[in-house]
Amino acid sequence: PKESPGRSLVIHSDSKIKSKELVAFKNEVDTYFIKHKPYLDSKLRLEELAGRMGYSRNRFSALINQTYGTNFNTFVNSWRLRELEIIGSDSATRRLSLTRRASLAGFGSYDSYQRARQEAAVASDTKGKYSRSKCTRSSINETKE
Repeated sequence: PKESPGRSLVIHSDSKIKSKELVAFKNEVDTYFIKHKPYLDSKLRLEELAGRMGYSRNRFSALINQTYGTNFNTFVNSWRLRELEIIGSDSATRRLSLTRRASLAGFGSYDSYQRARQEAAVASDTKGKYSRSKCTRSSINETKE
């Protein structure tokens, strides 16, 4: 199956959830999202999706947080942003207004799309800065030794 958009598997070493369970959960969620596209529902709620997939709200939330390194809303919005890219590349829908395309991708409003886009850009920029600063620190440490 396809990887979830913008996120890879994140396993925290201090996690109480075993990495095997996180890998199985990721496969289950990715398959479900690809097949059923629950993110297209602008009113999708954590409790609802957890119940559909056979989890308690708290367990599902913890698994999302530890598997994808983000909260439920950000996770769902990453799928919506990917769907928006697909909608924008389709000749049948690319001429629609951005507001309409965002709605088709599952965003409840143009403002919610804008917030998700901004959050994704900040997360991407922060990740890049962290990687660059980590490389710089490690280069400095190697030079000192």
